[in-house]
Amino acid sequence: MSRSLAERLEYVHRWWPADARRLRAIRRALRGWLGTCALSDDRIDDVVLAVDEAVANAVEHAYGPGETGTVELVLWTEPSSLNIEVIDHGTWRPPPSDDAFRGRGIQLMHHLIDSVAIHFDARGTRVLMRHEMPAHRKEIERSERRTAPSQMQDPPGLAGLGTPVDPAARDDSPIPLQRTADDST
Repeated sequence: MSRSLAERLEYVHRWWPADARRLRAIRRALRGWLGTCALSDDRIDDVVLAVDEAVANAVEHAYGPGETGTVELVLWTEPSSLNIEVIDHGTWRPPPSDDAFRGRGIQLMHHLIDSVAIHFDARGTRVLMRHEMPAHRKEIERSERRTAPSQMQDPPGLAGLGTPVDPAARDDSPIPLQRTADDST
């Protein structure tokens, strides 16, 4: 009997040239890998769109004109979650403040995925997304109702992932990017 991805631990690490022409192949590979998860087609679409936004940001913003680079996609499962990390080795460039039709990708990621953390330093940018698996979602929702937000703590090394987010505020609130102590290295 075949077990679903939610019942076993998996790890995938792939990289592609940071080239917009590779986005379709990345989406296709991701969708194929997610096909074994215990996620509905709608949730798979949400995850693919959020990852596509992160990868597109890396392709478009991480490397300057004439620079070549890579974008890495690391996916792994834990018993209760699907984890995805998008990594580039370029330079963080804040979104332009004068373009009213752009700069919504990070907000979209926060809307589509349960938890999103972004870290950037001299080594590049890492976008970590964590999505709870459906079998554990009801248990987590019950636990969150019993636990006051001030009592919740982040897992070690994953700042910001345990913080409850008001879904109504996600679309309108700015997304702060915080530097960590190791950003000076």
